[in-house]
Formats: sequence, structure tokens, C-alpha cells
Amino acid sequence: MELVVTIFVFGLLLFMIVMLEGELMEHARKMPINYMTHPEVMSVIARLRRDVVDSYRYPPSYNTYKQGKRTLIVESMLSTGFSETVVWDFTVAGESRRLSYNVGNLSAEWVARGTPQFEIDSYQMPNGAVAVRLDAWDDKGKLAIDQIIQPRAH
Repeated sequence: MELVVTIFVFGLLLFMIVMLEGELMEHARKMPINYMTHPEVMSVIARLRRDVVDSYRYPPSYNTYKQGKRTLIVESMLSTGFSETVVWDFTVAGESRRLSYNVGNLSAEWVARGTPQFEIDSYQMPNGAVAVRLDAWDDKGKLAIDQIIQPRAH
């Protein structure tokens, strides 16, 4: 009798594992999130996350850039005490460009190629804070990245 109960419990556990694995495979097929396979895409997400987390303001425009679905402008403070304006430009397909301005002068430019088409949007958090929503679609039109990044309180 003990052997029958043990086999039944083991069979039940095995059935649950197979069902969960099937659901995970179905979810992965519907919504592939494979951005970690490409180092350029992961670099874009990491840098953009750092910029948003450190930001204190989202100006509506800077130079020729305006806030929009393909452009993100954030301002943050450097450790030197100066303000830095960072412009993320996703207007060119397959390319992500980060421009950093200090006191109105271009201080750094970084470009990642071979990236999916990113889109930026604002997102209202339940506590009232404004966050950034980052979406990306692969070349087949499937959603590949959907992240919400909230700046830290200063």
C-alpha cells in the first residue's frame, strides 16, 4: 500500500511538472523575450535604465530633438554637480543612439546597431510617479521587450 501511495504522489508531481513546462513553452512561443542573446540590445537597456533612474526631469525638447515615441530626453545631475542632458534617439531603424550634453555641448555619443525598433512612452505609476515605458518589436513584428523603468526619488 505504501508503494502504491508513493508511486501515485510521484506520478502527480511528474504530471504537474510536465503541465507547467508546457505552459512555459506556450508562453515563450507567444511572447518571445530573447533580447539577452544580443549584447548591443542589453547594453541599450542597461544604459537607458541608468539614465532614467538617475533623471530628475524630462524636458519637452532639447536642441532639435523633441520628446516622442522615438526620442527620450532626460536630465540628471553628475557627481561633479553639473547638469547633464541625455537624448535617446531611436528614429533610425536598427540603430539606437545616445547623445550626452554638458552645458550645451555634446560630450559623448554612443551608437548601438542591430537593435530592434524601440518605442518610448510615459507610464503613470500607482504612487503618482511618472515612469518610462520601453517597448521593442523584432523584425517579425512581435513584441520582444516591454519594460517600465521608474526614476528613483531624489
